[in-house]
Amino acid sequence: SELTCLMMQGLASGLAFPSLYNLFSVWTSAGERATLMSLAYAGIPAASVLTFPLSSWLCQVSQEC
Repeated sequence: SELTCLMMQGLASGLAFPSLYNLFSVWTSAGERATLMSLAYAGIPAASVLTFPLSSWLCQVSQEC
């Protein structure tokens, strides 16, 4: 159901975001860490901005066919 899907998404997000701090602390140097984390976290709102117009365009295209 939709509620189960939302709960699974919340659990995955709740585990993914804190693990990025650990991943970046091991994977990058201290000087690059802030830049890389800013780019990674800036991708979240950027994806929302791009996804909504793209999905509406896809809906319009699929109705025309």
